[in-house]
Amino acid sequence: MLEKIIFINDNEAKMKITTNETFSKDLMNLHLIFDDGERRILGEIEEIDGDIVNVQFLGEFKDNTLVPGVIRKPKLNSSVRLISDDELNIIMNTNDKKSFSFGTSVLYNRPVNVNVDDLFSGHVAIFGNTGSGKSYGVARILQSLYQNPNNIALNSMILLFDAHGEYTSAFKNINTINQNYKVKRYSTDTSDEANLMSIPLWLLDIDDIACLLGATEYSQLSIIEKTIFVLAILTQGNDNAAKYKNHIIAKSIQTLMYSNLSATRIRSEIFDILSICSTNELSMNIEIPGIGYTREFRKCFDINKTGTFAENILVSEYIEQFINDDLEKQATKMVGKCSLTDLEDALNFVIISENILSNEKLYNSAMMLKMRLHALVVGGYSKYFEYQNYVNLEGYIADLVTENGQARTQIIDFNIEGLEDQFAYFITRTYSKLMFDFVANLKNRASIPVHIFLEEAHRFVKDDYNIIYGNNVFESIAKEGRKYGIILTLISQRPTELSETVLSQCSSFLLFRTNHPRDLEYMKKAIPNINTDIIEKQRSIQPGYCVGLGKAFKIPMIIKLEAPTPPPQSSNALVFDIWSGHFK
Repeated sequence: MLEKIIFINDNEAKMKITTNETFSKDLMNLHLIFDDGERRILGEIEEIDGDIVNVQFLGEFKDNTLVPGVIRKPKLNSSVRLISDDELNIIMNTNDKKSFSFGTSVLYNRPVNVNVDDLFSGHVAIFGNTGSGKSYGVARILQSLYQNPNNIALNSMILLFDAHGEYTSAFKNINTINQNYKVKRYSTDTSDEANLMSIPLWLLDIDDIACLLGATEYSQLSIIEKTIFVLAILTQGNDNAAKYKNHIIAKSIQTLMYSNLSATRIRSEIFDILSICSTNELSMNIEIPGIGYTREFRKCFDINKTGTFAENILVSEYIEQFINDDLEKQATKMVGKCSLTDLEDALNFVIISENILSNEKLYNSAMMLKMRLHALVVGGYSKYFEYQNYVNLEGYIADLVTENGQARTQIIDFNIEGLEDQFAYFITRTYSKLMFDFVANLKNRASIPVHIFLEEAHRFVKDDYNIIYGNNVFESIAKEGRKYGIILTLISQRPTELSETVLSQCSSFLLFRTNHPRDLEYMKKAIPNINTDIIEKQRSIQPGYCVGLGKAFKIPMIIKLEAPTPPPQSSNALVFDIWSGHFK
């Protein structure tokens, strides 16, 4: 049995026990209480060496709660005993009405509940190798949350970015648990029964467009800024749009005609302008009226023997009528309803209006944007930006999270399977940013909590993001989101590839089996209050088991999660059944 304390230092104690091999084995990892009459200190047995046990201090019981950490150490003459059932109930949140069923303690074989605020009011990281049970664990946790008879998640809003389309089956029957619970699915696959993902282009700012077009140079940001300005004019819905197009073309042609370039060069660049942008009034084939005759616009640039244009005066007088510098002063900064094709149109007008065609460096930068944008248009990505009606941010969020504009949905499942990495990053970043902007501007701060679950989070929450996109959205959410009620849950098999800034803001961790040495070393350095013992525990646990630590768990513990019903589609291929013809 436990005999006496023989040594106490800052964070641990050594005790002498009765030498009994069976008893010693049973003690390993159990929890002890050091009681000196005034305080009850909780410790965990971490090492047994003969008749000496090493106990790590974890916290102190005060009233009916466990406070992590120990300021005053127990006295040498404190009585020591095994933890009681009542104290275990406090650790496992068994009597907490704000908690929901989470799993089963492997050590004590008793239910583990988790307080909703402790888990969902802070950012969460879920790590584990492929096949360790991460997806099953996430599905089980959410299913348990919605199966709680107290309807504690009725007003929840969970945005789940499903990297592999795994969760459709796991949440399809959520309304059978409670008819008020609903899941809304979005997909980029037109053959899917889900809603087609659609983002209003007019809600995007410079950084969003830069991300969409894969901008890599600061000079491209000024081009994008001007493009958005032009797009605002072109989408005003009045005759100013047509006038402004003519103004840009005419001003660009006039600038060239009064330049010091050779006539051949001027003609070439004017033809380039008209090949990129043209209107009914300004194009290569229009007829320009002269005195008693008309001349095709292209013919006006025939070069005579003196090396000048034969119809220089005729062209100058014709284009002069379209130049109106006041149009830009009257322009609104509000972009109207538009599509990717409209954005491409606006970019073309910027290219001809900013003397980009004659500046090799700017031209190369602009062409990179133009080619990327055109590839999106012809590659079928336009449909993701064809929003039916003009809406502001509040209206868009309302459409996003409701069914038929009425019933609020609790889970919004975004299936991003099959998207190339750049566009998948744009999708997750944009939805997260729009939601962050929405909650940050609520009159009643944190009145609509939003939880963003990121599968394969290492694809999106990186340290090496392109800095020209402005603030890293996920880092901003990690640092500021808590006070606005927008919370991240990172699900990843490669923690080493995650942003250290984001990971440092996580308050709860679920560690499924992880074996890669770099990941283990990274977790030891990056996760607060983790030690070698915890690392070793999670290396050997079976699929479906995890180590829970952080704010949501009073102490680090190994937890068995029940299998989700129904499960997500994340299991391995049944190779034998397929090869042998038994697969159905």
